[in-house]
Amino acid sequence: MPRPKGIALNKGNRRAFTLIELLIVIAIIAILALIAIPNFLESQMRAKVSRAYADTRSLGAALAAYQVDYNCAPLGFWSMRSTMGWSTNDMTDNRPYDGLEVLTTPIAYSTSVPSDPFKDKGYINSKTPGVEMKERSLTYFYDSSRPMPNAAIITNGKDRDGLFWMHTNGHSWYLASPGPSRDSLSGLIQTISGQISGSTNTLYDPTNGTTSRGYIVRTSQGQVQSLVSHTVQTAPNSWY
Repeated sequence: MPRPKGIALNKGNRRAFTLIELLIVIAIIAILALIAIPNFLESQMRAKVSRAYADTRSLGAALAAYQVDYNCAPLGFWSMRSTMGWSTNDMTDNRPYDGLEVLTTPIAYSTSVPSDPFKDKGYINSKTPGVEMKERSLTYFYDSSRPMPNAAIITNGKDRDGLFWMHTNGHSWYLASPGPSRDSLSGLIQTISGQISGSTNTLYDPTNGTTSRGYIVRTSQGQVQSLVSHTVQTAPNSWY
């Protein structure tokens, strides 16, 4: 069968990409990667924030159900620290659930205690930039304003005053996450109770940027959306 005219079978006539064309393709791919990767990382951070809000909301519902049955909130960090022998360094103690395990057994108010997505790599020490502190409790920080006279000793007067303020203003417990900036939760109760004069601690607000500083906090009265300075009463010595 005769070969159609105009069709060459000489392999030497095949044209390869030039170096310029390859460089242009590589540059286009690099530009697309520079655009896509930050958007991907930001979407991951937004997903973690949404998860933290959802987790604390579901844990809050479980805590509310527990309170209905027992007429009090579960023991929080300070009381558990005393009964379980935790030291004053809340960053290195072995406390996997911060007392929240009572929500899963013997009555399942919650099927599990979720982990905090911002605790997987530990805290950033705000006093020493760049220094990370390991956190053995991977769930959300939990504390109760349930008074425990002679059971737990809070050496920091401002922390005791903060819990006393929460107790007298109807906040029976609080849950907290360090948020995207992974700041240490040191001074958290002082922030919630309004003792924020001269403090850099604040609440997370996505309008300040997806990875902006701030705690994610929920109390028995709902999500804490803003900070207001309060006159915090000094807790009596017999309280906590």
